[in-house]
Amino acid sequence: MARKDRLKNRKELSRTRVSYASSERVAGESGVVIKDWGGRLPLAVAYPNSYYVGMSNLGLHTLYRLINNYPQYLAERFFWEGGAAKGRPTLSVESRRPFTDYVSILFTLSYELDFLNIPSMLADCGMPLYARERNEAFPLVIGGGACVMSNPAPAADFFDVFCIGEAEAILPELLPVLAEMAGEPKRLVLERLAKISGLYVPSLPPEKPVERVFPSELTQGVGTAVFSKATELGEMYLMEVERGCGHQCRFCLVAGVFCPLRYRPLELLLKQAKEGMLERKRIGLVGPVVSDHPQVAELISCLRGMGVGLSISSLRIKPLSEKMLTELALSGVSSLAMAPEAGSERLRRIIRKGITEDDIIRAAALVAEKGFRQLKFYFMLGLPGETDEDIEEMIKLAEKAQQVMSAAGRGLRLSLNIAPFVPKPSTPFQWLGMEDAVLVKRRLDIIRLRLEGQGIEVRAESPEMSQIQAVLSRGDVSLSKLLVAAGGDSLACWKRAAKSLEVDSPSLAKTRFDLADKLPWYMLENPKQRQKLETEYKAAFKEI
Repeated sequence: MARKDRLKNRKELSRTRVSYASSERVAGESGVVIKDWGGRLPLAVAYPNSYYVGMSNLGLHTLYRLINNYPQYLAERFFWEGGAAKGRPTLSVESRRPFTDYVSILFTLSYELDFLNIPSMLADCGMPLYARERNEAFPLVIGGGACVMSNPAPAADFFDVFCIGEAEAILPELLPVLAEMAGEPKRLVLERLAKISGLYVPSLPPEKPVERVFPSELTQGVGTAVFSKATELGEMYLMEVERGCGHQCRFCLVAGVFCPLRYRPLELLLKQAKEGMLERKRIGLVGPVVSDHPQVAELISCLRGMGVGLSISSLRIKPLSEKMLTELALSGVSSLAMAPEAGSERLRRIIRKGITEDDIIRAAALVAEKGFRQLKFYFMLGLPGETDEDIEEMIKLAEKAQQVMSAAGRGLRLSLNIAPFVPKPSTPFQWLGMEDAVLVKRRLDIIRLRLEGQGIEVRAESPEMSQIQAVLSRGDVSLSKLLVAAGGDSLACWKRAAKSLEVDSPSLAKTRFDLADKLPWYMLENPKQRQKLETEYKAAFKEI
């Protein structure tokens, strides 16, 4: 049935589909939006991972809330649930409809590994996987999120449009075009969309780099829109405090795709918190560096006065406000996370972290003094120029931090979360390859052997899965065949697909680009930004 005919018959379709009330998930949710389909433009908001993971992603909540705030549109949520072969086909949470009932599908993509689930989500609903094979009878497939803003190329064959920027800036121009041109020839719709700032249409290569768009000020609150206990952070109201980062670490994607640094006003955050308290008695403060907010101590004090429990994402080691730590302790926060990233002074200079060992030990001592029960350190393995000596220094740093905390006599526990370094586009390390996974694993085993016997818990991400992430992070459009062949997000699926297609995945992960190379994400590269990244890249190697 043609798209135009389906639009005419939407009201009839709404009577024949399974009622939303039959969804057990909706019955366990609050804040869900149910709209009559009659006269409204239906849009699918999709997260290519499980409900449990996706419902803790603020990007999904933001899209859902922003679209449903318009009376003329409706948004319903989709998650990857293992596929029709496992008896869990891709259907909307709200009305149990397939993708093909919607005018457009808006994917939010935060993690490269989620690319692996996109083909099966499309196939479950009988949609051709490749954008070039889909005509007007199928919805437009649109992608956005951090992965897309850094490098859309690996998934470009599946998408009609990519949003290079933040939803608050893009949706006001995107949605009216989708409504006005519903049922029009696909080619005309794409030509119109390609003229909108921040939109990249792979089938219509732009003459100049696509500029990222974003709101200059954060005047709207971003927080949990739909509450569910069947998710990772379901016991709390998540609230974004700030966006972007001003520290410019050389490995960090945030500085490349979410800058400039912007803070939400204190008054807006407190208003949000009051609304969130109607659903949850615990609030999670979210942001790259929440502790950088100029009024963070006052914010925490006010929230404490409102009687809510608090959780806070990773804190910056320097500067670290003693007043803020006091307020967090009084608020009942028991666990804190900080990110030294590297164990040695030399590596921290290479990555431009801007902290010393003295700063790290002082932070650990302050956390112990304030009576917190657990401190988590985030580290990376396989950083540029890393040697076995750097690993030894990481071990000694952890031991020294534990000794300082033990001296406080408060039973504070130290744990390490370790992730293999994955080079990202839009960072000064975008030209580098990933360290060999076997070497990363060997160094990880040394850290575990030395520290776990001393009561320091060590958790780590899989070096082999991180290797896949590295391939997808800096890969080109040719990877679409591998994504289709993999058919899922497991390591076994990936290895089997790579073998069948004769793709040397480890070599791809380790590939280094020359500074003069045309990079797979060239369509997004601003010349001035590239020059800045080159300067930082060269500065890093002076430290090695």
